[in-house]
Amino acid sequence: GRTSVHARVAHTWITSFGETDPVQAFRETASGYSLRGEYVRSTGLQLAGRSLDWLVSGGVAGFFGPNRDALGFDAVAEIGGGFELPVALSLGQSPARARVFAAYLRGEDVKGWTIGLNLPFW
Repeated sequence: GRTSVHARVAHTWITSFGETDPVQAFRETASGYSLRGEYVRSTGLQLAGRSLDWLVSGGVAGFFGPNRDALGFDAVAEIGGGFELPVALSLGQSPARARVFAAYLRGEDVKGWTIGLNLPFW
C-alpha cells in the first residue's frame, strides 16, 4: 500500500484595488491550516487493464488568528474513502490517477458530506 501525509499552513492578505468608491475599499487577512493523511491499496481487480485501488483518508482543516470564526466555525474534520485508477496522459509519462471519493464532514455547527471526482488534465 501507499501512505501519505500532507500538512499546510497559509496566511493570506486580501486587499481591494481600483474601487471607484472609497466605501468599497477593504483589507482583510485569513490564516488557515490543514493536516491530511491517506492510505491506498490495490483491490486486486483490473479495470481497462489497470489496477483499481481503494483508499481511505482523513484530515482536519481550520482557521486561526483573529478572524478564525468568521464563518461560524473554526475547524472541520473529514473521514472518507473511494477508488482510484492510474491513467496515462501521454506515452512515456508516468500515469496520473483518476479518483472518485466521498467523505463525512464534522465540526462545531458543521455536519455534512462531500463527494468528488479528480481527473488529471496535464
